[in-house]
Amino acid sequence: MHGEPTSILAFRNGSIGNTLAAVPALRALRRRYPQANLAVVVDSVCYPLLELCPWIDWLIVYDKHGAHRPLSAHWRLVRDIRSLHPS
Repeated sequence: MHGEPTSILAFRNGSIGNTLAAVPALRALRRRYPQANLAVVVDSVCYPLLELCPWIDWLIVYDKHGAHRPLSAHWRLVRDIRSLHPS
């Protein structure tokens, strides 16, 4: 990769505690790459913890036990994430 990334994709599926522990890393990514778009994939339980986070540009909900359980839904999620053009 040459130069600075234009977008960054982070996955944070897991417990509430682990999601909160990831917040400083997300903030550090924003500080290090202020011009990059930051997208974060979270489960529906952790979405409310990050929905107002000022340094996240896109928050994508991944519902592995519900809406994204069928294989076809996984492909739609991948397509939606790829449309953001993460680096």
